[in-house]
Amino acid sequence: MAAVLYAVLFCLLHTVYGLCKYICTLVQTAPYRIRCLNDVLPSLDRYRKPTHLAVVFVWETHQTALGASPTHMRQQVHKAMLDVYRLVEWCAAAGIAELSVYDEQGLLREAAQALSPSASPALMDVHMGLDTQGQYPPPFAYSPSPSALCDKALHQPHVRVNVLSARDDKPALVQAVNTLPTIPITSSHISSALHHAGAMATEPDVLMVCDPCIRPPELHGFPCWCLRLTTIGSLPSWAHTREWMPTHFLDTLRLYTMAEQRHGA
Repeated sequence: MAAVLYAVLFCLLHTVYGLCKYICTLVQTAPYRIRCLNDVLPSLDRYRKPTHLAVVFVWETHQTALGASPTHMRQQVHKAMLDVYRLVEWCAAAGIAELSVYDEQGLLREAAQALSPSASPALMDVHMGLDTQGQYPPPFAYSPSPSALCDKALHQPHVRVNVLSARDDKPALVQAVNTLPTIPITSSHISSALHHAGAMATEPDVLMVCDPCIRPPELHGFPCWCLRLTTIGSLPSWAHTREWMPTHFLDTLRLYTMAEQRHGA
């Protein structure tokens, strides 16, 4: 009899926990869902704008009897590419000149390569990282739909977009070291080699991690040697929405605005 009571009590507690977690998720994501209805950025005048924004996408792997599901991975990459288009338009509206998007497996790079010239927005200047081989090449091209994501005029008519993968970390660093002269190496030689090693023109001012698991931000293989004075943060609500919304972009600008700025000695 006691075992039955314990089992019933456990089921009740589990049900209450599940309901509380579901309600908390709804409360946390409600502002993002409501703001998404109009899909328009409010005034950005009160925020400081970075020159270079970097975004790390982490994929959720659904395991099947044959391993990871390719269909699920393609769906995630498709959503991420739509996020990239939104971010490009928002960066143009905010005056952010450079955007770097990264995933460890290089699936975004393959998706960007599948773009036809006519499908690439006029304000997007794409720069690829080092060549890599992914497991799930997307079988479709992406065409951004026209949208008015900001009620302000474009402050940055052209946004440089860097599409990176794990091969832009250590392999790019090795490539940079191999270009160094055999004469005594100075710090200026190393700085110059690192600056020209990857696809990025400048160091990121702020880096946001989009992770399906709510946890402290991790780099997941993002080139750490170019993150010297970078503000690093995460978007816990992205784990529930699985797409960038205007409020996420505002949260990013708010994080950068509140960060203490240090520029070295």
